Amino acid sequence: MINKDISKKRVAIFDLDGTLVNSDKWMSNELIKTFRGLGISITERQAVTEGKKDKYALAAQYGFGKEELDQSYRENFKNLYTLDGALNSGEITLYSETRKILNSLMENGVNLGLLSRSSNKSNQLQKIRHLGLEEYFGDRISIVSNDQKTKYEGAIDLLKKMQYQEGDIYCIGDRAEDVLVADDLRKNYPANAKGIYVHRSDSPDSKLEKYSQVKSLDEIPKLIL
Repeated sequence: MINKDISKKRVAIFDLDGTLVNSDKWMSNELIKTFRGLGISITERQAVTEGKKDKYALAAQYGFGKEELDQSYRENFKNLYTLDGALNSGEITLYSETRKILNSLMENGVNLGLLSRSSNKSNQLQKIRHLGLEEYFGDRISIVSNDQKTKYEGAIDLLKKMQYQEGDIYCIGDRAEDVLVADDLRKNYPANAKGIYVHRSDSPDSKLEKYSQVKSLDEIPKLIL
């Protein structure tokens, strides 16, 4: 059971991929091969910038819809490249500072939660176990399906698991939806929630200019502790 004294203080809700886990190589490979199946050649830079923000918007630029992109993914990537292979080869790994920062936050009484989006829940859980993240989050994990429009519902479920009562909540991630969930929590929960945008590239999302921004997880403690 979560210590209620801790739950009244500070809560850090982390996104997984692109925030704690470096899966850029895997994601780039996925998008490049998926788009190639549609007869489109995209660069690695397009994959990790435009594709990472919204792969369907990128597909729309070339005249393809969601169903066509998903079909190409199933035919050209899903069944040919396995998560096991990516994890064992090191294509998917923790960022070098991830463990250090999670340890620091825990030692200072911050309650940690994990909020991820994925079309395949079992894959995300496999990734979490393989990379040893269960020791930090336990069952305080919420995985939102792609059918849900925002992460807000997942965040509510997560806060219930964490027995949240009061205190600051920090929503931390590398995409707009990870950060903007803080706005929904403030308006609807209600909660004293703040967004922190993690962008390691040179092309940050302009929609997130008003939020705290960091280039590395190493900058997170000074914003929370």
